[in-house]
Amino acid sequence: MQGTYLLSVGVTYAEYASCISRTILVDPTPMQKTAYALAIEIHQQIVGALKPGVVLKELYCCAKETVAAKNPDLASKFVTSAGFGMGLEFNDMMLVCNDKCDRKVVAGTPFCISVGFSEPAGKTPWAVWIANTVLVPHDGGPCQVLTEGSSFAAKDVMYELGGDDEDTASVAAAPAPPPAAPKAAPAKGKAAAKPEAKAKAKAGAKPPGAPK
Repeated sequence: MQGTYLLSVGVTYAEYASCISRTILVDPTPMQKTAYALAIEIHQQIVGALKPGVVLKELYCCAKETVAAKNPDLASKFVTSAGFGMGLEFNDMMLVCNDKCDRKVVAGTPFCISVGFSEPAGKTPWAVWIANTVLVPHDGGPCQVLTEGSSFAAKDVMYELGGDDEDTASVAAAPAPPPAAPKAAPAKGKAAAKPEAKAKAKAGAKPPGAPK
């Protein structure tokens, strides 16, 4: 069960496209936690800098420089592109946010801003990924994240289940209760009370304070 799980959905409506991606982290390692926190930071950095006239490769290169400065160990695991323009086409290959695209951001353009880290090699491959549909407004204001209704905050997508396993193990390791002691046999020479007599005595008894 331990690991990272990537969920991605793309939708087309009236010939226009949108997409969203989230990562579910179950008992993540320290490296996976660090990578996810940095992915959130880089995503916010790109969305904040996504303005009309900005060159797409500058957005990507700035993001990669931030990764290298914050955590050099994750630089080689960073995505090769940080998103793409979309609209009538789900992925406009002329508007890819990578280190080669000289195209500029145009007002009114929707983008898929996609940020993440991956480690495909190794004993246990893993990846973290965040993608949102973002609209660059015409009025020059901040970008609108159209898919922000689905939270990607760490507290909403990270699950620590290790404690449950430990509790289960402690219960399994608990010693079994000792067997019940056998009932003593009636003393010699004394006959055991008959069930009928016990029932009559119980029926005739009155609770304390009962009227006579």
